[in-house]
Amino acid sequence: MLHSRLAIGHARTGDHGACARSLLAAEKTHDRFDTTPPPPPWLRFLDAAEIAGPAAIAHQATGRVPDAESAIAQALRLLGPSMQRNRAYYGIQFARLQLAQGDTTSARATATTADTATVSSPRIAQRLATVHHQLATAQETPSPPG
Repeated sequence: MLHSRLAIGHARTGDHGACARSLLAAEKTHDRFDTTPPPPPWLRFLDAAEIAGPAAIAHQATGRVPDAESAIAQALRLLGPSMQRNRAYYGIQFARLQLAQGDTTSARATATTADTATVSSPRIAQRLATVHHQLATAQETPSPPG
């Protein structure tokens, strides 16, 4: 998790090389993690989805939106059913990435399926409201000729 968080920090400060090294270190460390015995309770959340999610944030911060979208889609596929808050957060992030690439149809569908009802988080609710506002604005913007 530390390597993932470092990757985000490096990405936000523009150090793309250090970001890539931290992402690789996160993946390698996770791969070495012995998953045969049950992990201690404080580490049970740390799975492949929790490596892919922060990687998406780092990719987005470096401007690699398609890579971010791929990583967030992977995180959503890998998340366990008990991770409702993360699923809501990553779902909204997925919609934001689709919107950033101009795919308003997919972004609208993704935002619609983001389940925030079971999550009590003002931050997540605000992010979803922002996405809906951006989608409404995108609807009003005429499509470029083409």
